[in-house]
Amino acid sequence: MSLSGKKESAMPSVPVARSSALKSYLVFVAGLPRLDLGEQAALQEKISVGDVRALQTLTESFLPDVVAQACALRGRGLRFEALIAAGNRGLSEALGQKQGPLALRVRRGVERHLQAALARVQA
Repeated sequence: MSLSGKKESAMPSVPVARSSALKSYLVFVAGLPRLDLGEQAALQEKISVGDVRALQTLTESFLPDVVAQACALRGRGLRFEALIAAGNRGLSEALGQKQGPLALRVRRGVERHLQAALARVQA
């Protein structure tokens, strides 16, 4: 936790972004707080009754994970922005599912979309 009381992001070190839009996005993502399992569960309950703000908060809490997974796959034929976009699609899909632990669903969903995007480029 930081001195302000917010949980600090676990963002990996990311190479300098070439575009200002990407740089702004990475700065935004780096500043997002991390949620513990209790906070995630509380948000999931709110989402189940249609709370859109809860869905936004939960989605944003996983964006640093998407960036981290995209970072690990840089240099394999897709631009970093495209990797992040594919990962975000996987995140969105995973949050819509109800089976299994949330963090695992997200990690697998993001990974599946990243691998599919890379396979399309390499085909």
